[in-house]
Amino acid sequence: MSTPAEVEAAFARARAAQAARAATPVSTRKTILLRFHDLVLERQNETSAA
Repeated sequence: MSTPAEVEAAFARARAAQAARAATPVSTRKTILLRFHDLVLERQNETSAA
């Protein structure tokens, strides 16, 4: 359970993160997502439920 103040703080952090993401060029976001994709594939055995 979160307090109203904790919810407000989380919302403010999310807004700040969204603003930073929006300022990041699409090409940079693409590079980050493709790297994440590659890492997930490389480690799929580690992350899959047994």
